Amino acid sequence: MPAGEDAPSPGKADPVPPVEQEPVDTPAPVAGEEPGKGTSGEESHTTPDTVETGREVPAGALRALAALGAGLVLMARGRARRV
Repeated sequence: MPAGEDAPSPGKADPVPPVEQEPVDTPAPVAGEEPGKGTSGEESHTTPDTVETGREVPAGALRALAALGAGLVLMARGRARRV
């Protein structure tokens, strides 16, 4: 190392340049609506409350799931008997 230059102190790394960030796309303002008024500024998406799959669940499967859930709750509370 040439004279006059300080050696980097141990435990200190060279400064890291800032990472370049991608520009954030903002939605275009809606005509007749002031930005920040009445909306959170985020895009709003409407989705249906239920999704139709066209398949019905057998009643036996629902009962089995209910029994499994009840058994897990009882085990968590320590009320299940061991055989």
